[in-house]
Formats: sequence, structure tokens, C-alpha cells
Amino acid sequence: MGNKNSKINENSKIIEFLEFEAKLHFTGDHAATAIGSVYSVEDFAQPENIKTSLNSRFKQILTANPWLMGRVRTLSNPSRVALVIEEQFSNPEDYIFTGENSSLIVPEAGEDVKFSGVTYNCYRKILTEKKYNVGNSLELVDRNDGILTKFGMVWNPDMRTYAVVLS
Repeated sequence: MGNKNSKINENSKIIEFLEFEAKLHFTGDHAATAIGSVYSVEDFAQPENIKTSLNSRFKQILTANPWLMGRVRTLSNPSRVALVIEEQFSNPEDYIFTGENSSLIVPEAGEDVKFSGVTYNCYRKILTEKKYNVGNSLELVDRNDGILTKFGMVWNPDMRTYAVVLS
């Protein structure tokens, strides 16, 4: 649990943890999951359109699912941990991250993947950078900066390859 009981606004929405979720949290086993996809850009005039479309879609998802912008809080009466949705943390733009990485490449059509230097571990290293990772729930509890959800866009500076990551 966190080191204090959180004071929350009366307008905040509380979503109780299920019993098994609380147990995972207390044992430190409630780790984040990340999903990533890597794409090549076929039309080199499209990167700005892609960025705008993804950013818009991320905002739509967050707005439709405000719990994604919640915080894990220690509550009292009774003492427990819960997900709390607070107005002060409801700006979707605070959950969207962008970056660049020149190692993010997709093998050329017909190129043998094993000779291209591109491996699962290369992608994994890029997509799990701290900027896109949320961490373990024990690290996030009772912290205003304890973001539970991050949408990320990672671009190769040549704008020919990008990745989308959700954690």
C-alpha cells in the first residue's frame, strides 16, 4: 500500500479493485503490460497525417475510457487500495508521448530478417524505454505522477518507420 491515505475530491469516481487485483498489488506483482506494433510508411508524404490521426484516436480512446487516466490511491473507511478518477488528471494529452529512435527500422521487402539486424529484442528495447513504460503499481500508488496508461508514438528520424505502443 502507499504510505498515506489519499485525500480525494468528493466528485472523484472510485473504482474498487477486485480481490485478486488487490492481492497482486500488495505483493508487488501487478506489473504493467505493453503492446507495440511497428509499421513502415509507404507514402513518404503521410507522416504528419499519421501523427495527427493517431493523436486524435488516442484522445478519443482516453476520453471514452476515463479510468485509463485514473490513479491508484490508498483509501480509508475501510482501508483499501482503489482506482480513483480525478478531474485534475483528465487531460488526454498528458498520456500521449512521442519520440524518435534511429534503430527503429523495418526490413526492406524481400530482405531476410535474420540478416537485417532487426530482432524482437531490438523492438522490445525501443518500446520499453522509460518514456513509454508505466511501471509496477507499488511504484505508482498515491502519486499524482503515477500515470497508469501511456500511448506512445516512436518515429525513426527518416520518417519511414514508426511504432505505436500502449502500456
